[in-house]
Amino acid sequence: MTEQNKPFYEKFVKKNESKFHHQKKKEIDEDPNKEKRTEKKNKQEEFPIKIVKTKNTGKNIFKENDEDTNRLLNSFDLIIKDALKLSSKQISSIPKDIRILFHELTNERSSRKVNYLNNPVKLTAYIYHYMWWNLVRISKLIGNLDFDLKDGDVIADFGCGPMTLMCAFWIAKPELRAKKLHWYCADISGKALAAGEALFNSLVDFTNQSKHETEQVSNWKLTKLNGSFGLPLKEKVKLFVSANMFNEIFWDSSIKVEGEAERAAKTILHYLEKDGAALVIEPGIPLAGEFISALRKNFIEKKCGILSPCPHSEICPIPGKKAFEKSDVKYPIASDKWCHFSFYADDAPSKLVELSEAAKLEKTRASLSFIYCRAEKLKQESESGRADHADSKKEFLARISSEIIKLGEGKTGRYACSEKGFLLLTEKKGARSKLKEYVDGTLIKIENEKINRFFHDRKTGALIIQV
Repeated sequence: MTEQNKPFYEKFVKKNESKFHHQKKKEIDEDPNKEKRTEKKNKQEEFPIKIVKTKNTGKNIFKENDEDTNRLLNSFDLIIKDALKLSSKQISSIPKDIRILFHELTNERSSRKVNYLNNPVKLTAYIYHYMWWNLVRISKLIGNLDFDLKDGDVIADFGCGPMTLMCAFWIAKPELRAKKLHWYCADISGKALAAGEALFNSLVDFTNQSKHETEQVSNWKLTKLNGSFGLPLKEKVKLFVSANMFNEIFWDSSIKVEGEAERAAKTILHYLEKDGAALVIEPGIPLAGEFISALRKNFIEKKCGILSPCPHSEICPIPGKKAFEKSDVKYPIASDKWCHFSFYADDAPSKLVELSEAAKLEKTRASLSFIYCRAEKLKQESESGRADHADSKKEFLARISSEIIKLGEGKTGRYACSEKGFLLLTEKKGARSKLKEYVDGTLIKIENEKINRFFHDRKTGALIIQV
């Protein structure tokens, strides 16, 4: 079974042995004797690929957690307990309830009720497992994104559930805690909204206590809205955010992904101020990646500036669907690959890991797909174009979009997205590997003049560049 054809929920359930194989593969790759054995074989290249120098030039997708972020994430079970006032009997049944909810959200999805979070048992299971893991994922992402928010700015979060994004911003962006922000949080589940408000208040209290500060009320104002995406707001917003909302819409919708993305982009831009921004986060699964790519296309057509993760504003070379037309030699497009970014969950809260294992939902990696854009292009270009004009003629930016790939002839590789299309960066295996220095999502520079457009990967059509 190919990666594309696997059930989508397999992206969320990774067995522990995957981490073992990754480590074992790393040990093999770093074996200096193996490099010597293959050196003679690779002395003469069958493909005379031009060597292109690369270097790290910008932020990675995911940020390493600082002490304060780790403290809040590691203590989230205490925050939940204080907010929900659960009995010991309710707590003891949580692993079983999580497992049941997992099946309802995956292979029993068609029979699940849309407003399932109105069920107190399902809501509790969701908060303990899905919300907690989402906080781990989203905190690492938004910790590396810049938000130009000032006192009085308005943020809208649709499909907010139990205020996951509001809590994630509080955890990962401490510089925003003192600002006077107004959050509109909308969801079809009234119980999720109530639980989310209690969770956020508990989080604020815990933050102050852990810093040995006197108790104070958050400067953030909350307006709860019991409704769905498209619900009118009284005012325009500076920032629109959503996490794992659209996959709930297009998965069960008869509307095609392209149509849903067009409608979503139009609605989001209607909410925004003239220079407002939008952050849409979805699970790192194929269908969500396809939706994010289609959403990006609509944002660009509406003259939005893409801030992250895209290193360019050209056609998406990783559209998450099978290419209907043969890729252009000058602009290769991946077939059956989708844009998503992953990290090893080595620093995930130990109590969360234990809870997932008790529910038989072991996780060693976490992934997501996302798009972050601004409604009106500013004079200062987005992350994709921050190299000055002179350098941009000599180099272009590329975003690493995969883990290490084992290739033939003693080589390893990494896929990447760029203005030149879909790339396959390759190098000989060795202890001093450049590609191993990069994590998934690293932004790099590649020399423009040394590209040879006639060297393509037979399997994916990607432009091959040796580093």
